[in-house]
Amino acid sequence: MKLHRSAGRMSALGAAVLATVSLLVLAGCSAPPERGGPVTLVLKHAKILGPVDPIPRLLTEFEADHPGIRIKAEVLPWSSDEQRQFLVINLEGGRPGFDLMMLDCIWVPEFARAGWILDLTPSVSPGEPSAHFPQAVRGAGGERPRGTLGRRHHAGG
Repeated sequence: MKLHRSAGRMSALGAAVLATVSLLVLAGCSAPPERGGPVTLVLKHAKILGPVDPIPRLLTEFEADHPGIRIKAEVLPWSSDEQRQFLVINLEGGRPGFDLMMLDCIWVPEFARAGWILDLTPSVSPGEPSAHFPQAVRGAGGERPRGTLGRRHHAGG
């Protein structure tokens, strides 16, 4: 019973982090669609363990609410060390090949210091994040000034 509750919390936290990062990144990374077609963004994310992976459902709901945006989900290796290594190597290279990333909340301060995520606090109303993702917001705010919110930096705008 305890294992089931713990897995459910991890899935919920993963879903919250995915939703937070996705919404924040989309605010600044989308490019105009070519010839009126949808924009396709690539999401790199951890594999979600357990009986139900919430990511496909969340992406389907997001795409239904945003018809001009499609998300191509790509699963990273299971090990968080390998996930972080993949993201860091690709972000340091400047052309990562992905637009969205699901982060472990402990990486957020490091990625912010490196300039890979930017402050989105001015774009979000004060109570909005904590109403939906209180644990993820608290966990990601560790070393970031004044509880700022982030998105992946995209050199193109």
